[in-house]
Amino acid sequence: MMKQISLAGLLCLLTMTLTACAGTTKDSHNASSADTAAKMTLSERAYSLKTRESCEAEGGTWQRVGLARRLSCILPTTDAGKACTDGSQCQVACMLKERNIAPGTPATGQCHDSTQRFGCRAYVSDGKAGHVLCID
Repeated sequence: MMKQISLAGLLCLLTMTLTACAGTTKDSHNASSADTAAKMTLSERAYSLKTRESCEAEGGTWQRVGLARRLSCILPTTDAGKACTDGSQCQVACMLKERNIAPGTPATGQCHDSTQRFGCRAYVSDGKAGHVLCID
Protein backbone atom coordinates (compact mmCIF):
# COMPACT_ATOMS: atom_id res chain seq x y z
CA MET A 1 0.00 0.00 0.00
CA MET A 2 2.83 2.39 0.82
CA LYS A 3 4.48 1.77 -2.55
CA GLN A 4 1.19 2.52 -4.37
CA ILE A 5 0.79 5.84 -2.54
CA SER A 6 4.38 6.77 -3.26
CA LEU A 7 3.98 5.89 -6.92
CA ALA A 8 0.72 7.85 -7.14
CA GLY A 9 2.37 10.78 -5.39
CA LEU A 10 5.30 10.60 -7.75
CA LEU A 11 2.97 10.59 -10.79
CA CYS A 12 1.07 13.56 -9.37
CA LEU A 13 4.31 15.45 -8.74
CA LEU A 14 5.56 14.65 -12.25
CA THR A 15 2.28 15.86 -13.79
CA MET A 16 2.38 19.10 -11.80
CA THR A 17 6.02 19.68 -12.76
CA LEU A 18 5.36 19.13 -16.46
CA THR A 19 2.33 21.44 -16.35
CA ALA A 20 4.35 24.16 -14.64
CA CYS A 21 7.19 23.77 -17.12
CA ALA A 22 4.83 23.97 -20.07
CA GLY A 23 3.55 27.35 -18.84
CA THR A 24 7.07 28.58 -18.18
CA THR A 25 8.28 27.48 -21.59
CA LYS A 26 5.48 29.40 -23.30
CA ASP A 27 6.17 32.53 -21.23
CA SER A 28 9.90 32.18 -21.82
CA HIS A 29 9.29 31.80 -25.55
CA ASN A 30 7.19 34.98 -25.62
CA ALA A 31 9.83 36.87 -23.65
CA SER A 32 12.53 35.46 -25.92
CA SER A 33 10.66 36.61 -29.05
CA ALA A 34 10.24 40.09 -27.60
CA ASP A 35 13.94 40.19 -26.64
CA THR A 36 14.92 39.09 -30.15
CA ALA A 37 12.78 41.80 -31.76
CA ALA A 38 14.27 44.41 -29.43
CA LYS A 39 17.82 43.31 -30.34
CA MET A 40 17.28 43.46 -34.12
CA THR A 41 19.11 46.12 -36.04
CA LEU A 42 16.97 48.52 -38.04
CA SER A 43 18.06 46.80 -41.27
CA GLU A 44 17.12 43.37 -39.85
CA ARG A 45 13.76 44.79 -38.78
CA ALA A 46 13.11 46.19 -42.26
CA TYR A 47 14.05 42.86 -43.87
CA SER A 48 11.70 40.97 -41.53
CA LEU A 49 8.67 43.00 -42.66
CA LYS A 50 7.20 41.02 -45.55
CA THR A 51 4.02 42.97 -46.40
CA ARG A 52 3.17 46.55 -47.35
CA GLU A 53 0.82 46.77 -44.38
CA SER A 54 3.41 45.67 -41.79
CA CYS A 55 6.03 47.96 -43.37
CA GLU A 56 3.80 51.02 -43.37
CA ALA A 57 2.70 50.27 -39.79
CA GLU A 58 6.40 50.63 -38.82
CA GLY A 59 6.67 53.97 -40.66
CA GLY A 60 8.39 52.51 -43.71
CA THR A 61 7.78 52.66 -47.42
CA TRP A 62 7.16 49.57 -49.57
CA GLN A 63 9.15 49.84 -52.77
CA ARG A 64 11.06 47.98 -55.46
CA VAL A 65 14.82 48.06 -54.92
CA GLY A 66 17.98 46.77 -56.55
CA LEU A 67 18.48 45.35 -60.02
CA ALA A 68 16.03 42.55 -59.27
CA ARG A 69 13.37 45.18 -58.42
CA ARG A 70 12.36 43.15 -55.37
CA LEU A 71 9.65 44.62 -53.16
CA SER A 72 11.15 45.55 -49.80
CA CYS A 73 10.41 47.62 -46.75
CA ILE A 74 12.59 50.72 -46.40
CA LEU A 75 12.63 52.16 -42.89
CA PRO A 76 13.88 55.67 -42.11
CA THR A 77 16.63 56.17 -39.55
CA THR A 78 16.41 58.59 -36.65
CA ASP A 79 20.09 59.53 -36.83
CA ALA A 80 20.24 60.58 -40.51
CA GLY A 81 22.92 63.19 -41.18
CA LYS A 82 24.64 62.80 -37.81
CA ALA A 83 28.44 63.06 -38.05
CA CYS A 84 30.17 59.70 -37.64
CA THR A 85 33.54 58.02 -37.98
CA ASP A 86 32.31 54.40 -37.91
CA GLY A 87 29.17 52.45 -38.78
CA SER A 88 28.79 51.39 -35.14
CA GLN A 89 27.80 54.99 -34.38
CA CYS A 90 24.78 54.77 -36.72
CA GLN A 91 21.59 52.77 -37.01
CA VAL A 92 22.47 51.61 -40.53
CA ALA A 93 25.83 52.86 -41.84
CA CYS A 94 28.35 55.70 -41.78
CA MET A 95 28.80 57.02 -45.32
CA LEU A 96 30.97 59.62 -46.98
CA LYS A 97 29.13 62.56 -48.52
CA GLU A 98 31.70 62.65 -51.32
CA ARG A 99 33.17 59.59 -52.99
CA ASN A 100 36.37 61.24 -54.22
CA ILE A 101 38.24 60.80 -50.93
CA ALA A 102 41.08 58.28 -51.22
CA PRO A 103 40.53 55.03 -49.31
CA GLY A 104 42.44 55.00 -46.02
CA THR A 105 42.31 58.79 -45.66
CA PRO A 106 41.04 60.04 -42.28
CA ALA A 107 37.40 60.98 -42.78
CA THR A 108 34.14 61.89 -41.12
CA GLY A 109 30.91 60.72 -42.67
CA GLN A 110 27.20 61.00 -42.04
CA CYS A 111 24.74 58.41 -40.79
CA HIS A 112 22.62 57.08 -43.65
CA ASP A 113 18.97 58.15 -43.84
CA SER A 114 17.28 54.76 -44.37
CA THR A 115 17.71 51.01 -44.62
CA GLN A 116 17.96 51.27 -48.43
CA ARG A 117 21.62 50.57 -49.21
CA PHE A 118 21.48 49.83 -52.94
CA GLY A 119 23.73 51.89 -55.20
CA CYS A 120 27.39 52.92 -55.07
CA ARG A 121 28.59 54.50 -51.82
CA ALA A 122 31.78 54.98 -49.85
CA TYR A 123 31.61 53.98 -46.21
CA VAL A 124 33.62 55.25 -43.23
CA SER A 125 35.12 52.72 -40.82
CA ASP A 126 37.46 53.38 -37.88
CA GLY A 127 37.72 57.03 -38.92
CA LYS A 128 38.95 56.25 -42.43
CA ALA A 129 37.38 56.39 -45.86
CA GLY A 130 36.70 53.06 -47.47
CA HIS A 131 36.53 52.02 -51.11
CA VAL A 132 33.34 52.72 -53.03
CA LEU A 133 31.06 49.72 -52.67
CA CYS A 134 28.25 49.08 -55.15
CA ILE A 135 25.30 47.03 -53.92
CA ASP A 136 22.74 45.98 -56.46
